[in-house]
Amino acid sequence: MDYYLVLIVILYSFTTAKQVSGATQDDDSLLYCPGSPGAEHSECPTSDNLGTSGNHQGYHGPATDIGSSSLTEQTEVSTPRLPEGQSAVRSPVLYSQQATVFLVNNWNDLTTWNPGNKSLSVCEEHVEQAIKGYLANQMWALQVFDAWAKPGPSLLEGRSMFAGNYHQCRGIRSPEGKTGKGFGGNYCVVYLANLTVSGITDITDLMALSRVQIGTCLPDTCTQEDITQLFQERLEAMNLSSFLAAQSTDCLSEEREITTFTKIALLIVVVIGTLVISGTAVDLAAQFCKPGSTNLTPEGQVKEPEQEIKSRTTGVWVNVLLSFSAYTNGKRLLSTSQAPGSITVIQGMRFLTMAWIIIGHAYFMLIYGRASNILQANASVIRYRIFDTITNMPLGVDSFFAISGFLVSYLNLKKVIESGWKFSWRRYFIHRYWRLTPTYMVAFVSIVGLQRFFVSGPTAPTVQPTDKVACEKYWWTFLLYVNNLRKFEPDYMCFPQSWSLAADYQFYLLSPLMLLPFYYHRNYGIASCLLFILAQWILTGSLAYYFNATIGTIGQPMEYFHYIYFPFYTRIAPFSLGILTGYIMSANNGRVTMDRCVVMIGWILTAVAGLFVVFGFHGDLSGEYRSSLLVASVYNATFRTVWGACICWIIVACTSGYGGPIHAFLSWSPFTVLGRLTYTGYLIHMSVLAVILENLEQPLYLNIFAVVVYGTAGVVFTCALSAILVVCVEMPTLNLERVRDQKKNV
Repeated sequence: MDYYLVLIVILYSFTTAKQVSGATQDDDSLLYCPGSPGAEHSECPTSDNLGTSGNHQGYHGPATDIGSSSLTEQTEVSTPRLPEGQSAVRSPVLYSQQATVFLVNNWNDLTTWNPGNKSLSVCEEHVEQAIKGYLANQMWALQVFDAWAKPGPSLLEGRSMFAGNYHQCRGIRSPEGKTGKGFGGNYCVVYLANLTVSGITDITDLMALSRVQIGTCLPDTCTQEDITQLFQERLEAMNLSSFLAAQSTDCLSEEREITTFTKIALLIVVVIGTLVISGTAVDLAAQFCKPGSTNLTPEGQVKEPEQEIKSRTTGVWVNVLLSFSAYTNGKRLLSTSQAPGSITVIQGMRFLTMAWIIIGHAYFMLIYGRASNILQANASVIRYRIFDTITNMPLGVDSFFAISGFLVSYLNLKKVIESGWKFSWRRYFIHRYWRLTPTYMVAFVSIVGLQRFFVSGPTAPTVQPTDKVACEKYWWTFLLYVNNLRKFEPDYMCFPQSWSLAADYQFYLLSPLMLLPFYYHRNYGIASCLLFILAQWILTGSLAYYFNATIGTIGQPMEYFHYIYFPFYTRIAPFSLGILTGYIMSANNGRVTMDRCVVMIGWILTAVAGLFVVFGFHGDLSGEYRSSLLVASVYNATFRTVWGACICWIIVACTSGYGGPIHAFLSWSPFTVLGRLTYTGYLIHMSVLAVILENLEQPLYLNIFAVVVYGTAGVVFTCALSAILVVCVEMPTLNLERVRDQKKNV
């Protein structure tokens, strides 16, 4: 893409030997070449002996006038032009040339700068001091310029981040200068906006190509505005302002902004920590100080919360404290026992789905700004058919939707059938809101308020844009579960993974329309579920056709995410299938009897359909070919339904005794523990990945191995932190609901 052509040139000059002269008016007799102490200017390499006379597409190299003592006396480097027939957005050569022109000229100007009689600001005096030190080969000054971003590999493969050396810059301290005191190194990231992205609708390209990050090391007396203005002036002086614009500068430090969310998050941590410590102390005192007291049943299993509450004192406040006991909650979390009649394969499916989503998000977070080969990675990594499992990672959310619909139907229909359809819908909705919201809000506030304190380095912003723009402005949409209906900009996505929670709760609000018809006749219920599925097919297919949506999420226009990917009305089919499956299971007492031929055909169809959804359109995902708009629209309308049907079959077959080794694997006892971590794990996993990746000093060369390694690390750390949230927040929330119910029944 031609956007990257401008960047290569910006960084090319840092490794090109340059001629330096006229450092100051009274010091033009001692001229040095960088890396050549004491070398006079006649011995320095010129543009001729550097071989820069052989230009590329109009680039003539840093042709500096040896005797010049001001910026205006330097030979102008010509701006390259777009080769005939190439797109202004897609030619990587042009962008590289434009960027090289900028930094070659900018660096020459810097190292030959002579301010003359100009009145200098403190910032400019310190810059002059650094230049003199650099020309005199003073170590501290060499470290200043060594900490600047420099060209590296993968420039033509889409590299957009040039970090430099953050910690080296932050550790620099200059000797005293004209101002009477020295200065410290100030690491600043200059963001150059790509002005050629106006024609890009592909969200992948837009997020990857929208701007370039250049790490600089300048005196700490220079403000962000000074640096931005300096870069913009240089762009305009070199006629590059039609390609690039100095968008902003972010000078990074170890200090972090304390926002309203930070204060609320700290308060929540203190309150929950106090409750957990107090509850654990009370619990341990009751466990070990009272003879014969135990939280185990005669069979040796950990008591359920209802049993725990009934066997202890009836004081409400004591039971509230006991709800936060890390001892009892930790035992419950680590227990591999399940209640009789439980759907044992659910926990394994949940955990594997969460791991799939985390590894997939690791890829997407690496590709957007943290990979040194953005264009090459998309072109080469996805050509492997096995990588279709990563690009189809969004199917994991549909797995969750199908499981959610199944549990809503299976658990609630059993209750209403047993009670003769005497059912409190008010309690039904309140329970769901209480089940999701406290843990959700604790994770939301903690991440928005505290995440920045756990990252340090060139990719760790001290002020997160989402804090100011999206989270603090639209926090109420998360509380009301409508955040998936709001349009967003790629740079201002607050807590992006939470869209699925909003969709799931919206499904829950619609679920009575699918459950109530079963009260009158099973055919009415089946028809209701099928009607929702058909409506989704028609609506999604029409929207996909209207917005020219392709197959897969990579390469889609932004309208695809606004109108197709996030809204509940285009994702409800797997949930509806789950509702229908739950009814079938509850109507057959949790076990469906099937003929052996039916079982065999069911597994074959499930395997074929599942593999087809994931691998069947590899050419579209890899870019080898593109299906017609009609085919893509039909696929977008139906593939989630097909995947949901595969998930539902696995649940039915395994629970009914027809799962064989698949049932044995998904029911593996460690999955019972890991499956309990999936809700909190899903909430925090993107923050965990962000902390891991934002502590990296340099961008990575992206390949399948890197995706698996960082994705696996994300799974491990997510599970560890999720266990803390489950014990301290999620389980206490459910325990408090039981305490309330017990009080009502007294």
